[in-house]
Amino acid sequence: MVHHAGQQVAIVVFPSRRMKADAPKSCPGWTVDDTFSGLTILRDPPKPELDICTLHGLNGNAFDTFASQSYMWPLDFLPEHSHLQRSRVMTYGYSSRLRDDSNVSGLLEWASGFLSEVSSVRITQQERSRPIIFVCHSLGGLVAREAMVELDREPKLYPGLNPRHCGLLFLATPHSGVTLADLNPYLVQLAEVAGIRARSFTNMLESFNHSSRTSKRDFGRLPHVPPYECLYETRKMKVGGRKKLIVTADSAGLNGVDAKPMSNVDHKDICRFPSDAHPGYLQIGECLVRIRNSILEAIDAADDGKPPEYLPSEALLEKEDTSATLSPAISRPTSGIRAGEGTGGSISRTENSVVIGGGRATGATMKLRDLQNFRGRVEGGTGHGAVVVM
Repeated sequence: MVHHAGQQVAIVVFPSRRMKADAPKSCPGWTVDDTFSGLTILRDPPKPELDICTLHGLNGNAFDTFASQSYMWPLDFLPEHSHLQRSRVMTYGYSSRLRDDSNVSGLLEWASGFLSEVSSVRITQQERSRPIIFVCHSLGGLVAREAMVELDREPKLYPGLNPRHCGLLFLATPHSGVTLADLNPYLVQLAEVAGIRARSFTNMLESFNHSSRTSKRDFGRLPHVPPYECLYETRKMKVGGRKKLIVTADSAGLNGVDAKPMSNVDHKDICRFPSDAHPGYLQIGECLVRIRNSILEAIDAADDGKPPEYLPSEALLEKEDTSATLSPAISRPTSGIRAGEGTGGSISRTENSVVIGGGRATGATMKLRDLQNFRGRVEGGTGHGAVVVM
């Protein structure tokens, strides 16, 4: 049992649909709900150190999307993970069922509702100061990506969330739909996987594409890009009489961060696992630990008043050497090139020093003639590091 919204909430898995249907009759006075609409807290251990929230995709369900053979890994497996035991676990459901004629929501509306509900359960200073990771399946990743843009745009509307405390894990999210022609095939295939007729999907297709490309561009321009990782499926699934990959490796990558494969899973199975020994679940656990460590490093650096030294997501157990040296002709007493975060560069003056922060997307660039006369700090983006043009 967990306490949520003034109520005691329990998750019950029934062995059959009939027993599930009969449950309300045997529990008078209880509210039985299987839609999982809005935010549901699945687990709230004493003194949690991390929040984890899952977000389903098109036509999904906040519980069933992440469940396999009566096991929902965020609820059943994460509490036993050696590095994630002290995590408050949540799942969020939204009206992505496009068969519902009353559903007029789009990407921004979904993102805003998502932020509002998650923010509402991070009330105390302790809750607001701990990291939170969003685990997103398929189009749910586009909702979360838009949510990060909205959080930067309207931070006062979501006081429980700080961009520097957020991280994202994208599971088969089609990020590369930069044009209507590119994204349409993905959306149509996803609609077919979800059991939606293409005709029912057409009305919102154009506006969704526009919102998605704008969101991708704006996400890359955030002052602080949350640490994130991307995974993609490796097995084809049958759609419309043919077997195909729904989201490819190229589509699943985002702004210079390559997606990594999850072995032997299709588009649906990439987010649900029958046991805690499944390689896919173990891979997700490793991703969550890396993302959490990146968030904590950024928080510690901010508390110390220093620019954070952002590491590649692979550096879970040891740091990689990301340093470089400037030539003697342009060296300064405290010169150096370090990793960074964001896209593009920002300059803040310091005394007699040059620090260039790189990162995971475009990084920072400074020409030699400018560098010779510059004393300050340049903080760059998230991936390719910093470049000095000779």
